[in-house]
Amino acid sequence: MLRLILLCATLSMADEVASEGSVIELTDSNFDEELAKHEFLLVEFYSPTCRPCLEMAPEYANAAAELALQNPPRRLAKVNTVENRGLTERFNI
Repeated sequence: MLRLILLCATLSMADEVASEGSVIELTDSNFDEELAKHEFLLVEFYSPTCRPCLEMAPEYANAAAELALQNPPRRLAKVNTVENRGLTERFNI
């Protein structure tokens, strides 16, 4: 089973999360479970105060919606680096 994980890290910090339709929100508690569920998963590690991250969010959500329709589905996910310190430490972000 192939898995693709892209770790896009940003270093600025904040404390608010925005949900995006088809984008899977990963946390310290659901990361491994969600990773196991999906054959193809692209993961973005982001900070809610990162301007480029905020600017990319709508396009990332659009891409997630399109990729989810493929056969087999490709999924996009995101990890808030502020709220999920366990994952940021685990992946040295």
